[in-house]
Amino acid sequence: YAYKPQGLGLFERIAEQEKKTKGALMEIAGWLEMENLHRIEAFDISNTSGSYNVASMVVFTDGVSDKKEYRKFRIKGNIKSDDYGAMKEVLKRRFERAMQSDEKFSKFPDLILADGGKGQVSAVKEILAEINYYRFTGYTLQYRKNPDESDYIEELPFEKV
Repeated sequence: YAYKPQGLGLFERIAEQEKKTKGALMEIAGWLEMENLHRIEAFDISNTSGSYNVASMVVFTDGVSDKKEYRKFRIKGNIKSDDYGAMKEVLKRRFERAMQSDEKFSKFPDLILADGGKGQVSAVKEILAEINYYRFTGYTLQYRKNPDESDYIEELPFEKV
């Protein structure tokens, strides 16, 4: 008894998915005028009434989520609901640990994404300048809701900072 699966086989599906992922990654690199885009780190600050602030770092390697590289940071400073200050603290800790040869933070990103806007990008830029890490160009991409249609979101173009 032989079984022949319908459509693409497993290896063909994996190859097709990899092709789409690499294509999307190349497209993003093109938008940002980057030659190499291997590792992406994305940061987000979350707080509960300003009392328990945490940050998350999610990582994509070659366009695929790399969950073993995800990190969570508890905001230690007396920052309350200061997203910019929290972003600075987290990035400073992340890169200081890399400079101290901490194995968990030894890989440097090609692209850093920060949830927010110009203030968060400025915080990233400030910390990277402090540690003399100049492989950085900041961009913001914002979404604006149309007040007449609650489910409509307008994409604004990238703005180089």
